[in-house]
This record gives sequence, C-alpha cells and structure tokens, in this order.
Amino acid sequence: MAQAPLLPSAHTRTFCALAADLGYPSRGYKLHTGGCASDMKDVTPVAGSNGLNNNLAFYAMGDINKPEKLKRVSLILNINNPKEQTKAQAELSRVAIGVARKIIGKEPADLDAVIRNSSSKKWISGKWSIEIKTTKWPTGKGQDTTVHFRPSK
Repeated sequence: MAQAPLLPSAHTRTFCALAADLGYPSRGYKLHTGGCASDMKDVTPVAGSNGLNNNLAFYAMGDINKPEKLKRVSLILNINNPKEQTKAQAELSRVAIGVARKIIGKEPADLDAVIRNSSSKKWISGKWSIEIKTTKWPTGKGQDTTVHFRPSK
C-alpha cells in the first residue's frame, strides 16, 4: 500500500529513524556531522578473504553548511564475500524498498532488479532523485552498492 511521501524539505533528523523497523536503527542525529548513521551490520555469515562479512549500513546526511537541510539518505552495501553476494543483495533490496516506500510513498520500478543485477541507474520519482550505483573494487575481491535518495533539483 502506498503512503504519503516525505518532503525533502523536512529536517535531516526526520529521516534518522527510517530504517529502524527494518533492522537498521541509527545512533541518532548528530549536529556536528549534520546527520545520522546505523552501525554496519553483517548481512551474511561467512567472511570474505579480507576477513570481513558482507555488511550494510543506513545514513541520513545533511548539507555540511546547513545540517538541517537534507542532502541524501543512503544505504551502502559492501560485498566482501562474493560467494554470498545474492543473499546480501536480497537484504539491500528489502531495506531499500522499505525506505523507498517511506520516502517516496511507493516502491520505485526496477529498484529490486537494478540491485540484484549489480547495475547502476538514476531516476526521478516525485520530489526525489534515486540513484543506485555498483562499483567493483580494483582488487577484484568485492564491490559496493550504494542506494541514494536525494531531493530532486
């Protein structure tokens, strides 16, 4: 069911609890950083060759000069163990869809497919710009996928 979208003009702290019910509570709004973040959470049980598990975190960041002005809401997935990539991407998709429903009031078309295919895409939905970007690491041992929700210009 669609819900009313959040306004990009809302204070950054308004966005800090968006992922709490999805398992990613933030540590609270910090004026000195102009934002909030969850802890990095392991989303798969087996570490990669670098000794780290695949992990995911939630962020809401304000503009550095006007911290009350939202710059972006982000989810960042680090794939440290490519053998467990599918499971990690499923978790990112679940959380991104949940956050999107709160921010824009619906699930963006293609969001799940773009994440699961390790693709990149930008699109506008109402007053929001959504960007998914997957970057393969130069080491060849993993990748990161970011999902950003930004006020559209």
